[in-house]
Amino acid sequence: MIPHNEVRRLIAFIIGGSSIRVRFVSFTILMLLFGGNRCATALSAEFSVGSAPSCPMRAGTRQFRSAELQAADIRTYIVGSASRQGATCRRTTELRVHRDGTINSIPLDTNQQDIFTIVDLSAEHSKLFVYREKIQKYPDEEFRNVDIATMPITARSVVWQSVWDLMRWNQCDAAIEPLGFTSDSKVAIRARPATMTPPRRPSCVSKAGQYEIDLPSRTFGQLAERAKITPHSKTTRSSWQTCKDDPDLTGSCFTVHGRLSAWNGAPTYRIWRIGTNRILGVSNDILPESVVGNINWNAEALGDFVVCPFSPERPGRMQQVCVESAKNLKYRTR
Repeated sequence: MIPHNEVRRLIAFIIGGSSIRVRFVSFTILMLLFGGNRCATALSAEFSVGSAPSCPMRAGTRQFRSAELQAADIRTYIVGSASRQGATCRRTTELRVHRDGTINSIPLDTNQQDIFTIVDLSAEHSKLFVYREKIQKYPDEEFRNVDIATMPITARSVVWQSVWDLMRWNQCDAAIEPLGFTSDSKVAIRARPATMTPPRRPSCVSKAGQYEIDLPSRTFGQLAERAKITPHSKTTRSSWQTCKDDPDLTGSCFTVHGRLSAWNGAPTYRIWRIGTNRILGVSNDILPESVVGNINWNAEALGDFVVCPFSPERPGRMQQVCVESAKNLKYRTR
């Protein structure tokens, strides 16, 4: 079984996916392929994963919004932007919390590779458990690459703490995944031996295990392997990324009547233009929010799709597009 942060790193390496949706969808696919009982538990968790998208080649702004988590009257998600002006591209990421008609925007310290996860809200809905994965190059892929924090929903900044410091680890590697809040408001993580081959450093743990961490006191303890971590929030909206306003489009948007389905390889989602032998590839899996929650490996959609091109139409080549909207959809089991 491949741990969650290593899967995303593997997918980014294999397909060079620049969008978080590519990384997260691919992570889910591999977890299904290689997972055991513990993976099934991890897949059932509803996290919100986001980062700044890749920089556009042309002047303008590209934006990504993660899936939205909700508990009671609180909604939270991550927004990432990449704006190019001339030779300069500025990438920013922030966490947003909606409550009582107000929006609290919290900047997230980032570099060009960091991936952020809103893991869950606390039982009383006053705090967030957030997780930062630093995508690092050889030989540091699994060395000091995870920071965690809990923060009030009214906070103006995030105070990150390294898992390596909290766990009293030194020069060692590990694969980490977040789990959620424990019943006594500590945070829970799962740690596994390093999976890099050949090993670069000793593994921080000898076998997989679950741990609880009290961030204020910086103390930790081991949880029972089957200890249940109950989520306090759920996903109410799917992730989204710029389509019709993307700076790198090569032409005007157009409508196609087709079948949208998931394929092995990249891009994951493709549209067959019904009545032709043409296939459109959905670049970085950019689909409308209304479609994301309904399409998967077992379900495909037939209907009318408004698509916007990232490449020109050429004989014998898959044209790359994003999907701005869809209508007249009929979903069916594959």
